[in-house]
Amino acid sequence: MYDITTYKDSFTSLLYTFNVTSQQWSIPQIQGKSPTRRRNMKSIIDDSGIIYIFGGYFIVPTTPQQDMFNDMIKIDTNTLTLSFGSTQNGPSRRCAYTATLLPNGIIVYIGGYKVDGDSIVNINEVYLYNTKLDSWSMMV
Repeated sequence: MYDITTYKDSFTSLLYTFNVTSQQWSIPQIQGKSPTRRRNMKSIIDDSGIIYIFGGYFIVPTTPQQDMFNDMIKIDTNTLTLSFGSTQNGPSRRCAYTATLLPNGIIVYIGGYKVDGDSIVNINEVYLYNTKLDSWSMMV
């Protein structure tokens, strides 16, 4: 988040909520260990109110260093609890992919950039995350 007056980073929280009635932003109290700050990732929310966020990257503001992630963050919007899903058999570190939730609870991940941010993921490398079983597989 950037302050629109000073144009400086005003980061205060990893998660914000927006009340559509009052048109106000707030910072909820979340239970669980906070993940590293990141960008250029997609989020999916299922019909039970769990948000799934995979990977992404973080650019350290003082250096050109870039870190990518391959973790699965789960945020339960009902209990405001944050946890991490399985990474076993999951994709390599990546960002800028597509993520689509299928009716059966499978999230399909296609494309993006991996590791150094310059390597394009082969479009045939399709990963599936089963939200019901907390497991990964690769579509062949």
